[in-house]
Amino acid sequence: MKGVIEKLFHSKLFKKQRILHYKTGYEQGRFDHEMDRLMKSKPSEYIETFNINEKVIQKYRQQCPVSTQKCKSIKEIEYKIFKAIHTGRMSKNENGKKHLNYYRNCFVVEGNRVVDLYYDRENYWYVKEHVKDDFDRKYQKLLV
Repeated sequence: MKGVIEKLFHSKLFKKQRILHYKTGYEQGRFDHEMDRLMKSKPSEYIETFNINEKVIQKYRQQCPVSTQKCKSIKEIEYKIFKAIHTGRMSKNENGKKHLNYYRNCFVVEGNRVVDLYYDRENYWYVKEHVKDDFDRKYQKLLV
């Protein structure tokens, strides 16, 4: 068994996975550091308002049924999309359209409008719970 594990450890597949893991961890650390910096700043510096298309809300209901069942109104669904856009990571920027990843969901933002939503199998962006909690706390203070 020990020999099999050593072979796996030195295999090309494992090395590729390890490199991807370190790269993702490095990016995640940079992202967490940047979010911490933003949370200590004034909300007006990073909170933008977005016009969310009805088509995006319907797609979000289809792709995230458990998340939408927790919501009591459309405003709460819009807030979840709003939070996903602000805590997500930009994966592409083509022709003025930003593709923002939040877990496997990818939101397409054009200017200040959320135009589309699709399920992205290639790009995955994990958002830590403390980042989401900090965002909720900061935004709730903004509402009060």
